[in-house]
Amino acid sequence: MTLYEKTNNPLNIRFNKDNNWKGQTTTLRGFVVFKTPEYGYRAAYVLLCNYIRKGYNTPRKIITRWAPPTENDTEAYINYVSKTMDISPDTKIGLENQNDYWTILILITTMARIENDLHVQPQDINLALGKVL
Repeated sequence: MTLYEKTNNPLNIRFNKDNNWKGQTTTLRGFVVFKTPEYGYRAAYVLLCNYIRKGYNTPRKIITRWAPPTENDTEAYINYVSKTMDISPDTKIGLENQNDYWTILILITTMARIENDLHVQPQDINLALGKVL
């Protein structure tokens, strides 16, 4: 059984005592465990929106914060995300409209592929969020 199958945590969100995620049940090896994958996607969406609000609003800024160079090949992560999304690493991502919403969902699908080798579509995440938002 993979870590994702045990945690329902598609982006490997680490436990933080200050966060009480909706659908969170426990922790496993430092990662949050969610009741269902939908809650894991919800947490990823909320967390990325919070990053954007705090000025981490480009693939480079988001990934550098998410996967710091002390633990990851951050440049490779940034390059993969940018190439897959077909945007520059320094393209700003906002929260103003439907296009921004779908850009965030595409970002989540791309990050889930890196974090857990998940191959989901933005439409799947949209449906998941509809169940738990």
